[in-house]
Amino acid sequence: MLKNPILLYLLLATMTAYGQNERVYLHVDKYSCRVADTLWFKAYIMKGTSPSSVSTNLYVELFTPEGVPLSRDVFPIFQGISIGQIKVPDSLVTGNYFLRAFTRYQLNYDTVDFFNAPIMVFNKERPRFSHHRKPAPVFNQETSGIIKGILWTTTLHGGELSSMLAIDSARGLRNLRLVEPLMKDSGMVASIVLGQGQRQKYCLFPLDTTRENQELLLFEDSVLIGSQYLHLHSSSTKAELQADTLDLAPGGYNSWEIKFPGTDIYSASISISDAEGMNPVPASIVGLDNSRTEDLTRPIDQADTSFLTFDGKATRTSGKAIKDEFSREILLAGARDSNFLFTKTLRMDDIGHFKLDSLFFFDTVALHFQINKEDDGSTKNIRVQLTKFVPPAGDSSLFATSWLDDSVPMGKSDTFYSKKDLRIYELGKIKTLQPVIVKGWKSPRHELDHQYTSGVFSEPAMFSFDIRTERRFHDIGAYLRANLPRFQGGFGLADPPVDPTGHPFLFFVDEQNYTWGELSMFDWDRIAYIKCFENEFIGDDDFIRWKNNMPHGFTKGSGGASIDKTPMIISIYLRKGKDFRTMPGGLNKIDVRGYTRVLRFQPDHATILWEPRLFCNSCRIHFYNNEFAKRFRIVVEGLDCMGHQIHLEKIVE
Repeated sequence: MLKNPILLYLLLATMTAYGQNERVYLHVDKYSCRVADTLWFKAYIMKGTSPSSVSTNLYVELFTPEGVPLSRDVFPIFQGISIGQIKVPDSLVTGNYFLRAFTRYQLNYDTVDFFNAPIMVFNKERPRFSHHRKPAPVFNQETSGIIKGILWTTTLHGGELSSMLAIDSARGLRNLRLVEPLMKDSGMVASIVLGQGQRQKYCLFPLDTTRENQELLLFEDSVLIGSQYLHLHSSSTKAELQADTLDLAPGGYNSWEIKFPGTDIYSASISISDAEGMNPVPASIVGLDNSRTEDLTRPIDQADTSFLTFDGKATRTSGKAIKDEFSREILLAGARDSNFLFTKTLRMDDIGHFKLDSLFFFDTVALHFQINKEDDGSTKNIRVQLTKFVPPAGDSSLFATSWLDDSVPMGKSDTFYSKKDLRIYELGKIKTLQPVIVKGWKSPRHELDHQYTSGVFSEPAMFSFDIRTERRFHDIGAYLRANLPRFQGGFGLADPPVDPTGHPFLFFVDEQNYTWGELSMFDWDRIAYIKCFENEFIGDDDFIRWKNNMPHGFTKGSGGASIDKTPMIISIYLRKGKDFRTMPGGLNKIDVRGYTRVLRFQPDHATILWEPRLFCNSCRIHFYNNEFAKRFRIVVEGLDCMGHQIHLEKIVE
């Protein structure tokens, strides 16, 4: 056990800093809007009293009052700060909707205490009367939590911190220590032994009213297992506003100066909106500091540590595991518009799991994937499934899907049509059927024969297959076993296929003779046409040329005009001309979503100015009035590198 109080404090401070939960706060440019508007926001992600450096991804969602998700977007976080926007669907009815923001790191602790803010949406075409009520921040004077079977409740009362610990007697003897850090080299410690004789105990600590935040640390057998964080004051540093130029006329020019206290540099955002609108007062940034209890014993298995991360599993198309050791490496490449954004080669585990991380890209990209050749020489008969994102509790099942389906489109059930509107909507989609007269039939076989075959290979065939649009199979053997009744075997390079009588086949590629083993050099995606037929006439010159490659079982008859067994010829043709231009790419692919692209702010009727990228101690803003505003509402939110908060809200008229 450490006896030096300074070392003990440093250890506690370090463990506490890494163990504290994250909290998210969004400064939105407006809290009421019309349909099809865009809400711009700046997000602050806090860990303790400082900006968080853990999470790199911010998830922002928009919900209906009934809890149905309308959209989910992902934005990058840099040094605890993120910016972005939410598009309001144009099919919503008038009413209150809800904005929610969280990080995946928060999911380790709770699924309830996320940032939530109501958004008033107005649709003149679909009115629905509702009262806009925004909950005011509540200063919580009690915090409680259960950590490893210990109920821990702390209250603020009479200038003291009253902390109660209780256990279940069935858990046996518990040796606990409750620590209140004071100065850099000191702390107040209460040693507690709970067991069969005493199952709960109160501990009183003096309250330092000069401090804004209070911490309590809980140890069991010298191991830090939890911490409590209590916010004591609901005040924040004030900024100053000097409106040097004020013009309320339509299109009037305004120039204002914002001064932050002291000499610290603040990362802030400023919103200028029409105070005559329906914008309610936003919640103060002080709401970041709600009291809470943290269990530090849980693993941080969902923390975003390297930007975008995809967990996945690769198997054969049949669902079976890839057992070939040579094929355990998978190539993953993201491409957009024929340009590769990233390329990585990863090692899969025994059951095919892999993790693709450290990615940074916007919008949707095509994720191409490929593995080394397996024992049978195939490269494309694999399937990749990305691990499903685990939504918070209470989330709709619409989002419990893969990343590919992360965006859920609005359906007719979400548009709240009246019966009359719905009838008009449905009638507008009805198309009258017209009689059709079939005058001819275009034969793909005739077209392919004309384009690809020549000479003796042009004669009618018992079986022919158009492969140009085939996507179910990935190799010649699997396709012919499923579609050609006479084709048996051919499961590997050393397993030449035979017909039911045991006779092998003759294989041709672009009318050149190849053995079964040589066919593996031709990519399945390059094949356009397969033609299977028997041919009894083989000229003497052709026979001499083919004889050396003829499989066992074919013999020349008397007179040189026949053979004992008419050979079954399988003629394969590779794509050319226009078919070559439609050939699929060389890699398998699925679509994945990256970060939501951040849009440039466009002033509208409500928000006149939105500046989220301020990094200064004082600044001057310039804007022009719209045609309606007679009063301005300015809201300034921000914090410095030490987590000191800034908040200014004022009506200018």
